Amino acid sequence: MAALVSLLAVVTSPITQQMIEYPQRRVETIGNASIPFTRSFKITDSRQLSRTAMLGYQTFPDAPITHVPATCDSGDCTFPQFSSIGVCAKVANITDLLTIKRVDNSTSADWSQGVLWQPLFSQNYTNITAYNASLPNGISLATPMPYCLQSYPATDTIAFADDHDVNATSFAHEYLIWSSSPYAQLNNTPWTFMAAEMIYHACVITYNTSVVEGISNTTIVSTTVQPLPGAMNNTEFMRANCTVSRDGMNNIDCSEMILDKAGYLVLEDPINPTQNYSIRHLSLQVLGQGIMMRSFYYSIWDAVDGDGTITDSEATDAVAEAIYGTNIDSLITDGGEQFRRLVTRYDGIAIALNNL
Repeated sequence: MAALVSLLAVVTSPITQQMIEYPQRRVETIGNASIPFTRSFKITDSRQLSRTAMLGYQTFPDAPITHVPATCDSGDCTFPQFSSIGVCAKVANITDLLTIKRVDNSTSADWSQGVLWQPLFSQNYTNITAYNASLPNGISLATPMPYCLQSYPATDTIAFADDHDVNATSFAHEYLIWSSSPYAQLNNTPWTFMAAEMIYHACVITYNTSVVEGISNTTIVSTTVQPLPGAMNNTEFMRANCTVSRDGMNNIDCSEMILDKAGYLVLEDPINPTQNYSIRHLSLQVLGQGIMMRSFYYSIWDAVDGDGTITDSEATDAVAEAIYGTNIDSLITDGGEQFRRLVTRYDGIAIALNNL
């Protein structure tokens, strides 16, 4: 029989100092072998949440996070396909929705972070060409430097508005705008920008797992999002509403939520329709607020002088390196490659949360 590992975690939230506990079940094979999965979770105690979140935030495309390994004493095991409750992250390229405007003779009053970005200019920080890239929902990036990115938490969706099931199970949103032309100042080329929307939601993940010569390999077969119709209390819940202050301090404010301690979300099992998965609304609320509290960050770099970088979050360097790479002398400038690397990073966040 096998020892079991729990599958999902959450970042630290100001509304609780608790962590998620998982009722655990066994998936058995011949011999001493096991794979982890869970059908429900609830709030209990808290400590490792922030560390787990940062492990995901610091995922690099060249070294992605792997799944929890299976246990197999013999070194060679084949497991039946199985499913588990988990967190999914979807990323949509919404670059075509950007409106880009050149701002001549700009001052710090025109920039997204205002006076916080003035130190990039050692003497004169007036009459500088800047660009403003904005989305239809008002989220924007106004920057005097072409190497720049900024992320915002949000409560609305643009890309997933027609996906009812994903919206019904979502608990956090994030928008990211970045310049895809980090060397524009150096080679006098046009500034180009990209944008992405990220949505985190509960889902059922189906896996294939095998162990060959002692090496465990787990692949995701599919992810499904199917709320069970007519389930008791399977209703909408109040999500975190987090906004960023515009007072120069960049504080994130999350509105007071009515904690839903009774409701829960029920998802159908894609393999066995007679079984299902349940998630307390309170757990989703904590997940959402915890993630959104970490969803505001920015990075800007002076590519001309090469010695000025301003960031505001421990996650920012990982995001910048996911987009641009790690070699300052040979930054990634292909927008398609930048987006692919960004998707890998957000997949890593979901896997990190599912591994705890």
